[in-house]
Amino acid sequence: LVVCVLGGREMQCQESPELLKLIAKQLEEAAPTDQVVLVTGGLPGVQATFASGCTGKLPLFHCVPSGGSSGNAVGKDISAGKDEQQKGQLLARLGDVYITCEGGPGVSNEANLAFARGALILPLSRTGGASSGLF
Repeated sequence: LVVCVLGGREMQCQESPELLKLIAKQLEEAAPTDQVVLVTGGLPGVQATFASGCTGKLPLFHCVPSGGSSGNAVGKDISAGKDEQQKGQLLARLGDVYITCEGGPGVSNEANLAFARGALILPLSRTGGASSGLF
């Protein structure tokens, strides 16, 4: 099972950091280590905050454009596309489940692409932005 985390580069909701770290912790405690992989788009804000809540118990990968770096201490960067747009399109095809927190039009687009192919989208609607249906 591939669980992707999508979200904005800047967080607006004060609850988002604590919520993301709690979700990371709960996923690592509950999910079988040989059956679940976590993936982010390697961006600051929501995705970096989620990654900082991970301990490495579950495999964690950060999709970054070719030659890029997420700068995250936990997880491994993997090359995905030549630029942010191509990376987003690839990320939208990768997961079985997507957790969205806040976000703008890019998060909305990636979530809609994933949903159209049958992925499960779990929006943290209380955080606002794309996750609350804004876009």
